[in-house]
Amino acid sequence: AGLSANAYELGPYTNDPLHDAGTQQVTIFVVARSPVGTPVNREPHACEGWAWFRWDAWPSPLSAPAASLRDIGWRPG
Repeated sequence: AGLSANAYELGPYTNDPLHDAGTQQVTIFVVARSPVGTPVNREPHACEGWAWFRWDAWPSPLSAPAASLRDIGWRPG
């Protein structure tokens, strides 16, 4: 993504069924503190681009892991 940070912390995880694919997806989140750099879309075939949003104003639709993270009420501290 073209970003780095001063510190990284293990965040929560989500476990989401992917009904269309008939599989399960476990996502482990990492919290990056004080990120620096300019985001670069290094996977244009899989990602439309980067944008920053306030934590309480996420866009729609969300990926299953992001929706699960929001639904469990986790917030970075």
